[in-house]
Amino acid sequence: SKKSTGRTGRSTARSRRSGGSSTARSRLSSSSRRSRRSHGGSRIYAADDEFDNSMYGKFQRWRARKAAERRHPTLVYFEELELQMAEVEEMRLLNEDRARIRKRRTNLEREVQLQRQENFYRIVREEDMKRFKAEVENRTKESQRYKTTMTLLETWALEADKKQANLESGADAQLAKAREAERIEQAKARNEGEQQAQVAQRLADEHETQQILAIMRRSGTIAGVNAPVPEEEEVQRETAKVVVLRNRPAEEIRNAKKGRAFTHFTVDVRRFKNAESVKGEKIGVDGCVFLAKMFQQGACPRMLSLNLGWNIIKKIGCDRLLYVFHKQGPAVILENLDLRANHIPPSSVELLCRGLDQGSLPCLSVLDLRQNTIGDDGALALSRSLLNGSLRNLKRLHVQHNQIGDVGISALFRVFIGETVVCPLIENVGCRFNDARPQLVRSLSPCPVFFQV
Repeated sequence: SKKSTGRTGRSTARSRRSGGSSTARSRLSSSSRRSRRSHGGSRIYAADDEFDNSMYGKFQRWRARKAAERRHPTLVYFEELELQMAEVEEMRLLNEDRARIRKRRTNLEREVQLQRQENFYRIVREEDMKRFKAEVENRTKESQRYKTTMTLLETWALEADKKQANLESGADAQLAKAREAERIEQAKARNEGEQQAQVAQRLADEHETQQILAIMRRSGTIAGVNAPVPEEEEVQRETAKVVVLRNRPAEEIRNAKKGRAFTHFTVDVRRFKNAESVKGEKIGVDGCVFLAKMFQQGACPRMLSLNLGWNIIKKIGCDRLLYVFHKQGPAVILENLDLRANHIPPSSVELLCRGLDQGSLPCLSVLDLRQNTIGDDGALALSRSLLNGSLRNLKRLHVQHNQIGDVGISALFRVFIGETVVCPLIENVGCRFNDARPQLVRSLSPCPVFFQV
C-alpha cells in the first residue's frame, strides 16, 4: 500500500508540474473528440483543423502556454519536495525491511548457537556423571578392601597381645611384688630418719633456749622477772604548740554518741587554740574529713604547720581539706603543708592550685607532695599557679616520685628559668625520681642550683 501511495504521489506531482497547459490541451482534445464523435467522417477532421488554425485556437494555445509559464516557484518547490519525501519514505520502508530481515537472521543464528552450546554442555555433564559414578564405585571397592584388611590386622594384633600378656603376667606379678616390698622398706627408713632429725633438732633448740634463759636470768631481763615498765602515752596539754592526732579505737568511735562534743581523735582539736604544728598518725580518710570539719569550725587558728604525710587520706580527704582552706581564704596562715605518700591524684593538685590562685594559703612556704600520683597534669597546674604569682613566699617544693613526665618537668623548669622571678625566696625544688627521659634531663641547661632533677 505504501509503494502504491508513493507511485500515486509521483504521478500527481508530474501532473501538477505539467501545469495548466496540459489541462487546457486535455480540455481541447476532449472537446475535439466530442465534436469528432458527433460528426462523422472527414467533415469532423476538417472542422478540427480549422479550429486549431483559427485565431481562437491560437489564442487558446497561447493562453495555455502563458499560464504554464506563470506558475509560482513555491508550487514547483513543494511538488519537488513531495516527490523527495515520497522517495525518502520508500527508502525508509526498504531499510526497515532489511533491518527486520537482518534481525531475524541474527536471532536464528543465536538460537542455533545456544542450542549447540546446550547440547555440548549436556554431553559434557553426561560424561562427567559417568566418570564420577565410575570413580565412586572404584573408591567404594577400595574402602571395603581397606576395612577388611584393617579388621584382619586388628584381630591378629589382639591375639598377639593376648598371647604376650599371658606370657608376661607371671613375671610382672613377681616384679611388682618385689618393687612394692622395696618401696615399703624405703618409706620406713625415711620415716625413721625424719623422726631422728626432729628429735635432734628439738634437743638442740631446747639446749639453746636454756642457754638464752640462763643469760637472761643473770641479766634480770626475763619476761615477768625485772621487766621494764611500759611507757605511758604522754598526755597532750591544751596549751601545747604541737598536737599529734591519733584515731580512737574503731569500736569506741562506733559506739560513741555523735554530737557537738564528739571527736574522732584521742584529743579534742577544738581545745588547742595555741597549737602551731599539727601532725597526724595514720588518721585515714575519715580522720582527715573530720579534721577538715574541725578546721572549718575554727580549730587551731594559729596553725603554721600541718603534717599529714603517710596518713593515707587519699583524694576524698585531701579534697575536703583543700576545700576548707579555699573557703577560709587568706585567714589561713599555714606555712608548711606536708601531704606526702597519700595517693593524691592530679585533680586534687588542680583544686589546690585553684584555691591558691584565688588567695588561699598566702603564707605557704613549704609544699611537700612527694610519693603521690600528680603526674603531668598536677605539674602543669603547679606551673600555672607559680606563673600567676600565687606562691610568692614559696621556699621549698617537693614533687619527687610523682610519675611526672617530660611535659611536667619541662613546664616547671621553664617557670624557674624565665625572666620573671616568680619565687624570690625559693631554696629547693625537688623533681627527682620521676618519669622524665634522660635525654630531657640532660637538655635542661642552664639549670639553677636549687632545681634538682
